[in-house]
Formats: sequence, structure tokens, C-alpha cells
Amino acid sequence: MPIQIQQYLLPHRIQEMLSCCPQSVATYATFHLDSISKIINHLLILLLALNVLLFLTSWNVSLLPNVGFSTVSAAFFLCFQTVCVWAMLNNHRISALPSSMDSSEFIIGVALGISIGGAVLSFVVSSTFGNISKCNHSESDPVYEYVCGGRRGSLAAVWFWSGLIFWYVRWSFTVRTSLIGTCS
Repeated sequence: MPIQIQQYLLPHRIQEMLSCCPQSVATYATFHLDSISKIINHLLILLLALNVLLFLTSWNVSLLPNVGFSTVSAAFFLCFQTVCVWAMLNNHRISALPSSMDSSEFIIGVALGISIGGAVLSFVVSSTFGNISKCNHSESDPVYEYVCGGRRGSLAAVWFWSGLIFWYVRWSFTVRTSLIGTCS
């Protein structure tokens, strides 16, 4: 027996998106994603999970010369950035920040700006490791041999997770913009 999506809770565009989803996804969204803030919170939680995976894979390349420590630092800052954006947008519920950081147009703009900065940072990490992970063995540089020796899978993992974070943030901005545009 299919469950009907309650039309008075969800904006029209969300209802259209859910009509294309499997029934279990539509049911979950009907009961748990009934507002824009809940949708953004779910997107941020997924982004944090992706950032934690990037942080864990970045430890495999942490000893590489020139890029190792900076990659671990970038992954840590991406995790920290996501937690800060979540705290800014949910300050009215958790009171973790001063009252001047309550959700206003300015704070939401700062949060979106921080998210754009995180997307650029993950793009830089992705493009760097995309080139490094190719490991063309025709070069005889000792540093090059050290980088490509047994770490090719780790290099590709950092490239994959950082690229996925970049495309996820880009996609979620598209979803946020289309959802916010229908609700105003």
C-alpha cells in the first residue's frame, strides 16, 4: 500500500523530486524532511561523513613530501568547516555560539561562503592528487619513486573523496538554490 506524500508539508518542487524516488525514500522524506532546514541539515551530515572519509584516507599520504601534511590539514579544515556551518545554522537549537550568531541573512551568507571555500579547497586537493596518482614510472627522481612506490591506491583514494566532496557541494548548492527559490 503506497503512502501518499502530504502536500501541505512539502513544497511543490520537493514533491516532484520525491515522485521519482523509490517508495522507501519518499516515505522517509515525508516524515523527516518536511522543511528546508531539515533538508540542509541532512545534506550537511552527509557532507561531514564524506569529509571524515577524506580525513581518514589522507593519513595514508601524510608522510609524502610537499603534499602530505597539507592534505591532512585540508581534510581536517573541511571537517571543521562543516561542523561550523552546522553549528551556525542550528544555533537556535543548541546555543553553542553567541546570540549574535543566530540564523540571520548575514550568517546564512557566511555559511554559504564558507561552504564555497570548502568546495574550492576540495577541488584543489582533488586536482593535485588527480595528477600525482597517475604515477608515470618513466621518471627517475627519487622523490617521485617514493611517492609512487606503494601509495598509488592511497593517492587515488584522496583524489576520489576530495573530488566527490567538490561535486557533492556543487550539487547541494544547486538543490538548495532550487528549493529556496520555490519557497520564497
